[in-house]
Amino acid sequence: MSTLLPCANDLAKNPPVDIYQVLMNWWAKDLGKDNPGVEKNWANQCKLEGGEKAATFSVEATCDMAAMCIVMAAAGVTRIEAMKGAIRAAVKKEIKNQVFADNATGDQVYLFKEKKNAKEFAKLFERWCGLEGNGVVQLKFKAKYDWHTFAVERVWDKDKDKIPLFLVYQAYQNVYRLTDFLGWGNNKEQADHLALVWKYMKEKDQSEFKGMDGFIEPILERTVATAKTIGSGKPLDVVSLTKYVLDPLTNMLAGGVSNKDYVLMTASGATDNTLSTDTMAVLMCDHVSPGEYKKNYLALRELPKELTMYPECD
Repeated sequence: MSTLLPCANDLAKNPPVDIYQVLMNWWAKDLGKDNPGVEKNWANQCKLEGGEKAATFSVEATCDMAAMCIVMAAAGVTRIEAMKGAIRAAVKKEIKNQVFADNATGDQVYLFKEKKNAKEFAKLFERWCGLEGNGVVQLKFKAKYDWHTFAVERVWDKDKDKIPLFLVYQAYQNVYRLTDFLGWGNNKEQADHLALVWKYMKEKDQSEFKGMDGFIEPILERTVATAKTIGSGKPLDVVSLTKYVLDPLTNMLAGGVSNKDYVLMTASGATDNTLSTDTMAVLMCDHVSPGEYKKNYLALRELPKELTMYPECD
């Protein structure tokens, strides 16, 4: 079974700090932000407390970075950049629902904004999950004020496999890395980084926890629970993918997913009883070729000029 796990493994061994710097420079130059990207360059990041180790963890524990690298390894930089461009154009023109389709590749982009889109979302994935061959999708959504994104790979060789299988690839901002989610990480490294996060938290926010241990230990427990359920490089059948990923996302669109289901899916520290979303972006590749994964991944690590920042979805 050919999967994207070797690419994820290399991301763990060779963290994408080089890609991070390219994106920061693009963000500063082309988006004209008030705080230029040079303030976030790698050298300056490494001067902060925790040094290069903490800076590297922060890059790896960026959900957008992990998801983007995975889908680009699957489909190639050019295809994914076309889809990211479609999202930017759709947001600017206030277009929603299906905002991009490439008949040649089967690539599609959706921006779902309404509760009534939940049924369409569910049908879209029912179709995608049943396609022959490999595919990949990136989902990006806002739960209350918190944006999150992850990737799902479909693996199905009908000559060898009776049913399609699915792998989830996920990181969470300053909480856990892709390598932690896949079960390859070091709990001490994660705990050390979370101790730095705690140090920079406002006293008011710290007061919600029973000290630093009361902040860190639940995060480590949630990370392990989520990794065991949908991560750890473990292929999921369509029943498990639907139960732990697709149904919670559908419910978010429909008006609310339970805290229990959302936290299990993301390892988030959300405390709301239910969480809904008013924006769900879907970058969907019906078909990708496992024989091109290595080539695509190496091309990404060469930092192509067409590489741009993660798309803003609202």
